[in-house]
Amino acid sequence: MKNYCALIFLIFLFLPDISMAQRYHIDLDDQQPQPGKTESRDRYSNPNQNRYRNRYKLNSKYPEKRYASRENRSPVFSIELNGGQSTFEARVLSTWLIIPSTVSFGINGLTASDDFYFVSSDLTVGNKMIDQKLSLEIGIRGLGGNVEKGRNESTIGVLGFLVKAVYDIPDIEVTYTRYLDLEIHGEFCASPSPVSFGDTEQYFEMRTGLGINLTENKQNTILVGYRYIKADFDDGRFEWDKTYDAFYFGYRIKF
Repeated sequence: MKNYCALIFLIFLFLPDISMAQRYHIDLDDQQPQPGKTESRDRYSNPNQNRYRNRYKLNSKYPEKRYASRENRSPVFSIELNGGQSTFEARVLSTWLIIPSTVSFGINGLTASDDFYFVSSDLTVGNKMIDQKLSLEIGIRGLGGNVEKGRNESTIGVLGFLVKAVYDIPDIEVTYTRYLDLEIHGEFCASPSPVSFGDTEQYFEMRTGLGINLTENKQNTILVGYRYIKADFDDGRFEWDKTYDAFYFGYRIKF
């Protein structure tokens, strides 16, 4: 009886050590713990390993996003100068890339001899689609200036809805060694009566054209296009409208 009691006592005494040895794979000779599979995954795995692996897969699939953090800090600026049929236009635009969208802010000036002059500012948010070839932006345009027609003269002030679109057409083969890099751009701005101020009743502007990129990085572009403007006024004495349309040529540089 005493022998059985002593045996049971020894079993209960060494049972926790046996359990710990199975968990840590303890070699009873050197008593050095070696973590098992469960403990290795819990204690010794890198918590950032999956995150880095997923980031590598994302960069491999979308190489244009690899330097997103650097591009986010560095906006792209562009200066555009256009002229034609007694008109002159200057545009300055800055664009920030915030993956997967873009935010742009621009200041524009347009004058046509003695007929009118406009100063406007744009704020748009855009995105790219169709294999990164189509860029679509929507936003607002605040515009002010002065318009003359005969004896009529009125101030213009609008807060219009703005839509911009650019479609990239790269690698059009001209000869075996020469390719054209083209873009088609369009711009529409509309300001109905509730968001028209001063003497302005409503305002509409359309601009469309073609761009020829001279460099591979699209930093230098020759522009040719067409512009149409229509504005309705009521100065308290007369109701009249101003319509303007003309072709233009220009040049744009990005840096």
